[in-house]
Amino acid sequence: MSTEQPNHRTTKPPTKKNGFFLVGTGMTKNSLTAESLEALKKSDKIYLENYTVNFPYKIEDLEKEINKHLNSNSYNLISLPRGSVEDESILQEAKTQKVALLVYGDSLSATTHMQLILECKKQSIPYQIFHNASILTTVAETGLSLYKFGKTTSMPNWAEHTNKPTSFITYIKQNLSIDAHTLILTDIGLEIENAINQLKEASEKESLKLPEKIITISNAGTENQKIFYDTPENLSNKNIEMPFCIIIPTKLHFLEEETLEKIKMIIPHYTSYKKGIMTKFDLVFEEISKITKNAADKTEYGHSQSVWQWVLKLKPDADIALQIAALGHDIDRSFEDYRKMKARYATYDEYKKAHALLSAKITCDILIKHNFDKATIDKVKHLIENHEIGGEGDVETLTEADSMTFFNNLRHYRDTHTEKETIDKIKFMYKRLSAKAKKLVNQIKFKDQELSNLVEESISEL
Repeated sequence: MSTEQPNHRTTKPPTKKNGFFLVGTGMTKNSLTAESLEALKKSDKIYLENYTVNFPYKIEDLEKEINKHLNSNSYNLISLPRGSVEDESILQEAKTQKVALLVYGDSLSATTHMQLILECKKQSIPYQIFHNASILTTVAETGLSLYKFGKTTSMPNWAEHTNKPTSFITYIKQNLSIDAHTLILTDIGLEIENAINQLKEASEKESLKLPEKIITISNAGTENQKIFYDTPENLSNKNIEMPFCIIIPTKLHFLEEETLEKIKMIIPHYTSYKKGIMTKFDLVFEEISKITKNAADKTEYGHSQSVWQWVLKLKPDADIALQIAALGHDIDRSFEDYRKMKARYATYDEYKKAHALLSAKITCDILIKHNFDKATIDKVKHLIENHEIGGEGDVETLTEADSMTFFNNLRHYRDTHTEKETIDKIKFMYKRLSAKAKKLVNQIKFKDQELSNLVEESISEL
């Protein structure tokens, strides 16, 4: 639990006998502050509002965290029925006992909760407010400036309505008219595919032209956070877990655009830099990156990173083993002595096999150094050893991602080969890709128009 002391407001603190605590939980199950925990310790009843949001953790886990930090096992969270906040029945209890209400994120993000405080004032019920982090500030991790956000809106789940409410489009239009971003909070139970379909249908109905790319952030503020910046069509096919929100960006500042372009294919769901903690994945990522950056061939680092990012495009929920294999699959080529080994083998196939075995060994040695479990090490070894010949499942994903990086480096290939060789290579590499991979490659926008035309013409001939 955090020991950071938040600002809180009060008329007079709840007495020993009665009062109301409004407590923001923050974004994770262990984000409750020291002061809010003290308030819970004094409470006779602890309610949890959980019918308006998909929590990114199990409610039982939050309850366990509270009891652990209060050295108890007697604190139970009572789920608040829908309507109990609106009818203010919870305040009737606060007149005779101490009652706490836990709210996901910040305590006053919703106007309903402010209404409770106003009623406390009217009825002279002692109260105390404990603030915390919320989605309204966490979205800054996308790289968008908080100062450029306009009105926040909500997207209802049309499956729960007889009509199809489109009021969220009005807010998007208003915000775009003043060059402001729009944060859309999605209703509980609304999955990404349906949310995107609703957004597209409502936009068409209300004559709104959406930006080419929009942003999603899921499990915000947690270790499982994922940020995507892509077209609505591509986002609807990604594995984006609830809870998630959608951001409709206005015209981007160059710094915002630069940040989004860097994160659009990267999912930091294993890194914890924001907590000041280096996870084992972070340490391995840094070590492999350092090795490839120092390679004699300066393209090695870019290739390693590109394969990793293509893996995440092909399989957004890729596990740690697949991600590490993507980063280290060619790591032997970063060492000058190893790069000379090709001459030792009679055939190219023999060299490729030796290269894969050596890269697997180097990468696995790094994992052993950082105390990774045997199952992860064994999987990384299997993936790298087979990435040249291919296979099924994650081996196929790694092999395909490796092939897709050819198109990232196509300009360099064209500049060092004849036009016929380039065309033949484009056709060969494209033909071996799956339908999903081809769709992703088709979305690459080459700044060199001549190169773009060459790719388009080569593919059209297949």
